[in-house]
Amino acid sequence: MRLLIDLQALQRPNRFGAGRCYLEKLVPALIAAAPDHDVAVHLLFNTSFPQTIPALQRQFAEVHKQGRLHVFHAGPDGLIQPKMVAHIQTFCSAGIAADLTLCLDGPSLDPVCDNPLFPKMTTQHLSLKELGKKTKFFNALDKNEGNARSISARKEVYQHLGLARPYLLFVGNSRNAGHLFPTDIIDAYANLPASLRPHLDLVIAGDFTLPALHTLHQSLRHHNLPANTTHIHLAPTAKAVAQLIAGAALLIDLSTEDSCAGMAEDAAAAQVPVLAVDSPAHQQTLGAQEGLFPGQSAKALEQALNRLLSRSDGLTTLALSQQQLGRRIDWPQTAQALLQDVLQGIKPSHQVHVDDWGAEQARLDGLEAKTIAALEAENRQLHLKDPVLQHIARAVAATRAEIEKALRGPAFSPSRPAKSWRIEGPFDSSYSLAAVNRETARALRRANWPVALFSAEGPGPYEPDLAYLKSHPDLLPLMQAADRLTETTADITSRNMFPPRCDDMRSRYNLLHGYAWEETGFPTTYRRDINAHLQGLLVTSPHVRRVFINAGIRVPITVVGNGVDHLKTRPARLPFALPKRKFRILHVSSCFPRKGTDVLLKAYAEAFAGDSKAEKEVCLIIKTHDNPHNTIAADVAALQADHPILPPIVVETTDLSPAQLQRLYKKANLLVAPSRAEGFCLPIAEAVLAGTPVLTTGWSGQTIFRDNPMVKFIDYHFESAGSHLETSNSVWAEPSVSHLASLLRTARTSPALKWRKKRRAQRAMRKTHSWDNVALKSTQAIKSIANSTPKTPPRIGWVSTFNTRCGIATYSDHLLKGFPDVVTVLANESDEITQTDTSTLRRCWVSGKQDPLDNLYTTITREDLEIIVIQFNYGFYNFAALGRLIRRLKADQRQVVLMMHSTDDTPHPPENWLSGIQQDLALCDRILVHSIHDLNRLKDLDLVDNAALFPHGVPETQQTPAAALTPERPFVLGTYGFLLPQKGYGALIDALALLRAEGRNVVLKMVNAEYPALVSAQLAETIRSQIVRLGLTAHVDFCTDFLEDAESYKRLSETDILVFPYRPTTESASGAVRQALAVSRPIATTPLPIFEDVSGLTLPLPGFSAPEIAEGLGGIIDQMSRPDQDGAVAQSLRHAQNWRQANGYSQLSERLYAILLALHQA
Repeated sequence: MRLLIDLQALQRPNRFGAGRCYLEKLVPALIAAAPDHDVAVHLLFNTSFPQTIPALQRQFAEVHKQGRLHVFHAGPDGLIQPKMVAHIQTFCSAGIAADLTLCLDGPSLDPVCDNPLFPKMTTQHLSLKELGKKTKFFNALDKNEGNARSISARKEVYQHLGLARPYLLFVGNSRNAGHLFPTDIIDAYANLPASLRPHLDLVIAGDFTLPALHTLHQSLRHHNLPANTTHIHLAPTAKAVAQLIAGAALLIDLSTEDSCAGMAEDAAAAQVPVLAVDSPAHQQTLGAQEGLFPGQSAKALEQALNRLLSRSDGLTTLALSQQQLGRRIDWPQTAQALLQDVLQGIKPSHQVHVDDWGAEQARLDGLEAKTIAALEAENRQLHLKDPVLQHIARAVAATRAEIEKALRGPAFSPSRPAKSWRIEGPFDSSYSLAAVNRETARALRRANWPVALFSAEGPGPYEPDLAYLKSHPDLLPLMQAADRLTETTADITSRNMFPPRCDDMRSRYNLLHGYAWEETGFPTTYRRDINAHLQGLLVTSPHVRRVFINAGIRVPITVVGNGVDHLKTRPARLPFALPKRKFRILHVSSCFPRKGTDVLLKAYAEAFAGDSKAEKEVCLIIKTHDNPHNTIAADVAALQADHPILPPIVVETTDLSPAQLQRLYKKANLLVAPSRAEGFCLPIAEAVLAGTPVLTTGWSGQTIFRDNPMVKFIDYHFESAGSHLETSNSVWAEPSVSHLASLLRTARTSPALKWRKKRRAQRAMRKTHSWDNVALKSTQAIKSIANSTPKTPPRIGWVSTFNTRCGIATYSDHLLKGFPDVVTVLANESDEITQTDTSTLRRCWVSGKQDPLDNLYTTITREDLEIIVIQFNYGFYNFAALGRLIRRLKADQRQVVLMMHSTDDTPHPPENWLSGIQQDLALCDRILVHSIHDLNRLKDLDLVDNAALFPHGVPETQQTPAAALTPERPFVLGTYGFLLPQKGYGALIDALALLRAEGRNVVLKMVNAEYPALVSAQLAETIRSQIVRLGLTAHVDFCTDFLEDAESYKRLSETDILVFPYRPTTESASGAVRQALAVSRPIATTPLPIFEDVSGLTLPLPGFSAPEIAEGLGGIIDQMSRPDQDGAVAQSLRHAQNWRQANGYSQLSERLYAILLALHQA
């Protein structure tokens, strides 16, 4: 029998109510008791509270691993009406075929309504009061109990929590406090006799809104309580709450719930005395009357507290009394009784295994249609607006996807393995994707798989070329099999097409196969579709796998390679004559920009131009085909015009059969493939099989041939990708022209490779890269996917400055706000805290060069964190200590991700050079950097495979249109960022004076917070003096306050253009310029590498001096006064808008979290 327990009550904001405490103990007992009743317990949660999901998956880890923890989608909390949510929830319950859905709701929740659409499905709702009636108790005192926990044991706990003295504890929030509030506890504590309070601290822990937090602080200030005696712990984790209770001298429980004592039972179990509101639940749990007080009276609380603490043995006596007289809930017996009760009359009606996927799809289609009809009927009464209806439609679709995900999982696994495979994509031409598709199908058929081929491309299906099928008759039965192996009847559907279309795939297992990607950028829409709709990726090389992980793809990715044995054919005669030369260089490609033919031509000229002997001995043959991106003919003509003495270059576009292509390779002495990026590069394999040596770029997919003796690599550096795909923040390799030229000259004069060496290389190529091997690896991947179990989300630690005046602290805060999980922040010690630390923050290291980071390592170990994200800047750590920390973390089998905000060793002493910890950096699972300069510096340290570009983000904020430019108002310049000398603000003020001297009505609004360093305060005084000296007091608004983001954006929105007049710096990227990009104003920057990654989004100034800045700004002001949609200003704003959509912090948070999950699951 399948029992689904709806536990949305555990997701609600009131985390510390009695009902939640009750459920957190009851549900594990129900899970443990279920096998006695032949019941499989499934749990249901709501994604309206996304940050609760990972924690619950960890809390119920065994249920999650068994594929029995499910979620349904209901949009942002409160957006969709409760009745609508109820329909979607019931759709999910019916979708996973629950025999009984048990809704365990706390008293403050509206119970989910029964849905009449599915009358065969039984739903029961039990309030907390009804659950209380079914509760079984036993006497509390155990033969091993009888003594209150020792003072020394309790002291060990509270010192571990960073507290110096014994403490009174309240855990909760203002919602669960009945007639009394946490401020009443503060009042009672403040009114304790002077002889008592110095010996006891007060700790208030819980989830408090900003207004509630403000009220608490107001109360503390009102009583003038010393800061070191009162402590507020915000948003404590369950583990932190347990620790706080275990260390407390006394727990004060203000809950008034009749049926469950909640926190009091946890305290009593930890032998902590409890002072609680007098209620039936507390009477039952605590027994001792002296620990109870009337809950309506704050004065009664104060008197009870005084009475307890005025006696030296008051707390000890109370603890012993509560141990002896109290009663505890017998959770196993309660669970057994509850199951016995709710299961009466319920008969299991659903099969355990889901074998017929097509029938399941039909069933879900019917359930979804009924759900939509019910939602439409509700809307005829509610008349909801389109944005809400769109949320509802997305929620239904997402819930359907979650149901299918569950049905694919271990709880519903089929009784037989997958046995049929449908391949979709082109297969009827010489197109590379077509070759991959048909050869994969042939190899699977040889492996005894029932296989179908279905012709389709990114836009949709198309009729295959019948002439091609006639010349390849073995493909016809595979194509005809697609009528039988449809999308729903085939166990597996895999596609290889462009663009990758996967949102309409409906098989049990849906994949992309033989998939290649070249440059590092990957479109966000592709990533989201793959994560949402696929169960795996079968890719061509380790490079492609790295690119996809770095892009944030978290489905299983398996490297299956490509086959080359389809080329094993007798060479045929070429349809054209080749130049008669001793040394023939061959290039085979589409001549797309990423193929590097421009590099090849330059290197060819550098190696052989002006050499009359080479002109007679050497030739270059370029085999290509016509396409819109192919300009090779014009490029060759231009090169030949520039170099009158140049060996011949032949461009051939004739279509060749595999046999003819084999002949072409054999006739060549060298294949050159100077690609900027490849997913695999089949011509390399083709050349090796023909016995022809290869030169290719030493990066991307072709490095899969690294161990082949016939392949040599060209040096390179990283550059921004200039492909036709136009993906954001994309990188590829720029091959070195000079190195390629040198390799060409060497290859011309080198002796031919020995025959035996060639044969070994060819045999290795055929063995490693056969289509049968591809089929075998693909089959193994499917088995792994089918047998996989859900992984519990990892516990993440984040090492960074935090809640301080620091750009990296702000960066970390922005990224973590978008994480769908609560992260433990491991921050540095600081006296300059900008806001109250939450209980998930640990201050455990000291910024600078002295800290050995031992306390940081100990904290990571104690918190059992599995992935550690380290924010790196040169001034943060002692390098030897950082290297040691990385080694220790990797020895503990933890993942380490280093986010580097600078990589330039130049200004630093040798002990702070990255080369000194190169071996430790190589251990990192990922090194994420912000600029291409950083990638190249890491490459110089031989750190390539674990390095990736990860951009700074831009905050998503409401866009305020710029005020119209009129002669009556001044033109407003603006600045933003911390006030530091390298920012060049003095030069900008001088430039302002020059602009005004020209007669321009220009003013300056400076939003530049003082940095917590003496140099910043001194600069502030210098600037104030400069403003006065230049007579600009009325024209400069100079704000050095540390403002909330909203206030900063408001001020920046009042400007016409934002200026970043930085002087040369070693920083890799500017966080301030990204903050400024959020407000959609033109941005002018000085010509520095720090702004390289926002080039095209900003307007470059001609230099750093005041006259150069004034000249550049004058030109921009003139252009803005005469709007031109094709001008540089308008173009920069359009590019910035596109960039914001791709680089918003929410997007980057989603991507980074997916990277961490993928690394953890690898």
